Amino acid sequence: MKKFIKCIAYILCITISIFSLFGFVGENATVAMQTLSKEEKIICTANINDDFDDSCVLVILDKSISEINKRHDKSLFGNIEISNIEDLTYLKSFDAEKFKKINAARKKGEAVKNNELVYNIDADAFRQILKLELRVKSKANVLKVIRQLEKIEGIKYAGPNYYDKPCATNDTYFSQQWGLQSNFLNIEDAWQITTGSSSIKVGIMDTGISSHEDLSQNLTSGYDFYNDNAVTTDDSDGHGTHVAGIVGATCNNGKGISGVCQNVKLVPLQVANENNDLDVSSQVEAISYATNNQISIINYSGGSYTARPPRDQAIANYPGLFVCAAGNDAVNTDVEKHYPSSCNSNNIISVTSFNESGSYVTSEVINGVTVYYNYGATSVDLAAPGSKIYSTVPTSVRSSGYDSWSGTSMAAPYVTGVAALMMSVNPSLKNDPVAVKNIILSTVDKHSSLTGKCVSGGTLNAYKAVLGAANHYTYSSVATHGGRFFYTDDTDWFGTSCSQRVMKCNINNDGKTDLLAINYDGDICYTLNNGRGTYQNQAKITWGGFSPSWFWNTYNQRVWVADVNADGYDDFIGVSIDGHIYTSINNGNFTFTTPTSKGGTAFVSSSAWFSTAHSGRVWPADVNGDGRCDLIGISGDGNVYTCTANSNGTYGGQVRNLVVDGAKYEEGWFSNTEKSRMFIGLVDRYSRPDFIAISPTGYAHVSLQLCSAPH
Repeated sequence: MKKFIKCIAYILCITISIFSLFGFVGENATVAMQTLSKEEKIICTANINDDFDDSCVLVILDKSISEINKRHDKSLFGNIEISNIEDLTYLKSFDAEKFKKINAARKKGEAVKNNELVYNIDADAFRQILKLELRVKSKANVLKVIRQLEKIEGIKYAGPNYYDKPCATNDTYFSQQWGLQSNFLNIEDAWQITTGSSSIKVGIMDTGISSHEDLSQNLTSGYDFYNDNAVTTDDSDGHGTHVAGIVGATCNNGKGISGVCQNVKLVPLQVANENNDLDVSSQVEAISYATNNQISIINYSGGSYTARPPRDQAIANYPGLFVCAAGNDAVNTDVEKHYPSSCNSNNIISVTSFNESGSYVTSEVINGVTVYYNYGATSVDLAAPGSKIYSTVPTSVRSSGYDSWSGTSMAAPYVTGVAALMMSVNPSLKNDPVAVKNIILSTVDKHSSLTGKCVSGGTLNAYKAVLGAANHYTYSSVATHGGRFFYTDDTDWFGTSCSQRVMKCNINNDGKTDLLAINYDGDICYTLNNGRGTYQNQAKITWGGFSPSWFWNTYNQRVWVADVNADGYDDFIGVSIDGHIYTSINNGNFTFTTPTSKGGTAFVSSSAWFSTAHSGRVWPADVNGDGRCDLIGISGDGNVYTCTANSNGTYGGQVRNLVVDGAKYEEGWFSNTEKSRMFIGLVDRYSRPDFIAISPTGYAHVSLQLCSAPH
């Protein structure tokens, strides 16, 4: 009986699924099936009075059915009358197999060399966004279809194709670029490092960019996603052209203005319709276009106070940096969200404005017109020049081709231009928007007027940001290679009672860093660098050698790796408890000679050279420049002692060396609480080891080794 009931239930589930596919299931059954969806749905709150397209609906698919470039037919949407389905997130240059391999390697923690932006997409976060063209064109039908779509499994969101408004306020003419000439941005210092690069593409997602005398050198072809053609001439109010000039107008051409980034490729991503509204479906397509075409930064100086889930999801899909205006209404966007600037995607930088006096104000009157600027302690990242900004406009807007406008629309492109400068000085940042954002926010100039008004509490500093980018280095994720190295069995490789048993070396004279170690029994083990950033398994050369007592915590750091005989191979050198020097020579074939005493005594334990209370007092170094490894140390009374290697591989006795002017090293620099403050290195132009020390008060102290004559 139980088997019969299970069978009936199974058949019923299949029947409901098939009927639902063709739209024949009642509302209750469909809603019940909704629980199978793997993600929480976003319910659309649109009403008939909202400003949106009456001919289509935008859909976000959830993770269960969403995949890059996956095709979906009308059957997914039941009996809804659809004339066409367009995947707004389709990536033309995408290779699914290549992406799969790169993704698999990343998940294993392997280092991946990848210079294409499209393969930096986070597969887990990616969601497809579809545009459904409806047979019946009316706003009422759009709302009806949205309600139907919300009941279908696999649809995370369904909503209208909203229209956004540009964030700019068109104000008075201003004949100077105070944002570039002031001390607040430090742009001239940044230009001493870089003026940009034509290899950096910046997408201006806006009303287009007009043909202009001051933009032609940096302007490249783009696309008009609303009219579906390559004509991007900004024949509306000139908003996109004004933004583009701030980012990258040509410098030193004897005319016009200078952009923040003097050398850059400005790509017009036109998303405005005939009413100058910024079409959401066009925005989604523009963002996908940017991914396909190696556009590492998008500037969007627009927005609204209602979420646009398809556009906001597209930004989350986008693997580049998305810089956007915070809005112009003097509202706290922590409370009243402004989209997309308030979205929590970590690749978004939200920018508000500061004025010519170097302050943030919620509003100001410019030539009789009041301009407002949004703020938010957690939703706005920083401030940049946005008041009375002089930039390029179409001659149809102003015959001179230049005008002064105010708004957060003008502030965002300052940050965009600086980001482009950063990427030009460090191209690895083109694939790391989070690093760019972090550098920009960590290098702001703090200002009291911005306390509690934005995340960073400061204003954009171009020089500090570019300098931070120039000094930014990335590392691959930590990965395990080739099994276990120096693991714990009967040997405590790293315990405090048996310290410093593993050392870096060049065991095979190939110039790469290997690892060499001595276990508790005195046997030598090593792991070889195979030259591809990975290591081979631990190998063991079995023989007794250095006594375990040489590694005890009370006599730490008695053994070093160094080239004792100047043959290019690293050997072992050690000092026994009674002060005798022992060496174990690398034969060059992964074997070592038995440790033998090489004559002389140096740095005996009784003088506390190696005790934990006075650690790090002895180093291996070529003291006399003959290519052989000597020993150099500093005694408890602050004097320098050396023990040099002879030509026959033996060592002489410990010799006290003259300290010029009687200067001595302070005992406190070697105490257990202040250890590792002293180093050996080449400080001057002579290839002899000098002492470098950092005092407890933080000052660097240097003691040069003097050759035959002082230098």
